[in-house]
Amino acid sequence: MKLKFAQVVLLSGLILGLFSCDGCNQGEPCDSIWGIEMANPSMIIEVDSVNKTLSLQVANMNPGGVQGEAYQAYFSGDFNVQAPFSNFVCPSSPCGTCGRPYAEMVMYNSETPDTIQDTTIVRAGISSTHIYSYIGLQKDQKIRLATTTSGVFRIQKIGSSLLSQVIAGGDTVTMNIAMPMNPIRFAFRLGSFNDSLVVGTTAIKINAFNVSGTSGATLFSDEFKCNSIYIP
Repeated sequence: MKLKFAQVVLLSGLILGLFSCDGCNQGEPCDSIWGIEMANPSMIIEVDSVNKTLSLQVANMNPGGVQGEAYQAYFSGDFNVQAPFSNFVCPSSPCGTCGRPYAEMVMYNSETPDTIQDTTIVRAGISSTHIYSYIGLQKDQKIRLATTTSGVFRIQKIGSSLLSQVIAGGDTVTMNIAMPMNPIRFAFRLGSFNDSLVVGTTAIKINAFNVSGTSGATLFSDEFKCNSIYIP
């Protein structure tokens, strides 16, 4: 049976429609969850939706201090957050005056001009030398083995009860203190202690952001299945 010209055109359109279209295989729209703030132009923060990770990477830190972060802001309620991480890499200090690079999950009040003055900051992190948990000026830390590159960050807020914890390489550090605080940002960040120079690449992969045990919480969980980053 011969096809008429109109039928050929219609059939061709159907075939093209099956194999090429705008927006194919993009799945459901992605909610914008993570704002980005970077002090270092070489900082890279991205979601890998194939491997389902949030990646943070910076080539050098000069000057040191906080290099950049992915954050959720202006949240409320009670919550328990656990974030498994992997692939932490950092240079060893090549000189006595060079800084200690770190990657951390942090909860703080971003309206305090200098976070050093914010004595209610909550931090759970890993550095070139230690794993650590901070709440304000109190800390718990253990020496990090060079082979320790993965683990779990945890921060919990139930009323005025605050908990910071890191489990990594068979070690656990925990701080648990009751104090009032008004957190505005919950973030992942890279930086160096003492605002000092770091030469070489520091990076980490966050494998999930799990928010549970909530009571009126407005933090959003993220399995990094799509690009949930937005530019404020």
